[in-house]
Amino acid sequence: MNPQNEYLEMSVLTAPPHRLHLIVVEAALRFARFAQAALEMGDYESLGDALSRSREMVSELLAGLKDDQQPDMIKDLRGLFVFVYRNLMEAEFSRNPTQIENAILILEKHHRTWSDLIDALGDKALETPEEHKSLDWVM
Repeated sequence: MNPQNEYLEMSVLTAPPHRLHLIVVEAALRFARFAQAALEMGDYESLGDALSRSREMVSELLAGLKDDQQPDMIKDLRGLFVFVYRNLMEAEFSRNPTQIENAILILEKHHRTWSDLIDALGDKALETPEEHKSLDWVM
């Protein structure tokens, strides 16, 4: 295994849930951007692969939502992630760049919001069990 893959694997295995959520969002964004570039180049095989990988990441985000905490927020987040997933799915068939752009915009906004939340709460506070519960509604 190459050092970069080892580092990534260790980052994922040791990440607290709030960071893991961010890692998955970043992966969904990265693959959506690959899909966008593949569509621009007319590389439809790579387009399909990248959209599929991005959808896998969005599916992980959906699976990580916990209904028993913050139900209204979870409902809203689920709706956003379903919108993203649907756009990524439809983009594969329609080859419409707007659908990929829509998905990227939502993922970017979520990434910024999540990063700001983590920064506002601080990593040290999130390491204690009491404070960690503030983000316990994901993953």
